[in-house]
Amino acid sequence: DESHAEGLSPSVVSYNTALGACGYDSANWARALRLTAEMGERRVEPSVVTHSALIRSCDASGQWRAALRLLLELRRSGLELDAKACNIGVGVYRSGGQWEGALDFIEEMRWREYQPEVVAHNTAISVCAAGLVWQAALLMLSTARRAGSRLDVIGYNTAISSASQGGPWEQAVLQMEGLRLCGL
Repeated sequence: DESHAEGLSPSVVSYNTALGACGYDSANWARALRLTAEMGERRVEPSVVTHSALIRSCDASGQWRAALRLLLELRRSGLELDAKACNIGVGVYRSGGQWEGALDFIEEMRWREYQPEVVAHNTAISVCAAGLVWQAALLMLSTARRAGSRLDVIGYNTAISSASQGGPWEQAVLQMEGLRLCGL
């Protein structure tokens, strides 16, 4: 590596930038793993951003089990999770079809006083609906409303669809009324 030969050493920011470039390209997850290994070889301490980028890269490439393993390592690492890491975590659990984990991450975000993004709520509702757990989808919607979180039509529609397919029709109608009251 030319920069190393000149006495320059990449920093955690340099690595995070490179890992970020790997993030959404499914062909780059192995490259992201190599970059992270290289950080260890060069004694560059990874940050929560490093871990998040690596997890996102694995998840985007369909390697959700590897992403989940890395996510659990991040939680045990002692690093302070940020809102972005938590949102990525919700997505990993969605990829694995594990609705309980997605809901746990939403709850952890609230515990840390992070405001879950609309996408995080929609993802959690979606994984509950896909798991045929309409009660959990409706609970997620209700909890988000009570917490004052922003919701959108996608989350409501997913919860309504889930309730109409697996639950009593009255629940679907009730959620439609909630959608109307929110002005969506």
